Amino acid sequence: MEFIQSKVIPNLYLVKNPIKNKDSLQNDIKKVVLDKVNSQIANQIDNTKK
Repeated sequence: MEFIQSKVIPNLYLVKNPIKNKDSLQNDIKKVVLDKVNSQIANQIDNTKK
């Protein structure tokens, strides 16, 4: 399974070769979203410290 970021819409990700288990798919999507949000927040915090 692979998440591919859209080149047209930056916040849109496509799932290539999704797994069949919907619960696992949903958990993996949540993890990707949380990682993305956490990195954006960390960047904002770093920028305010400068």
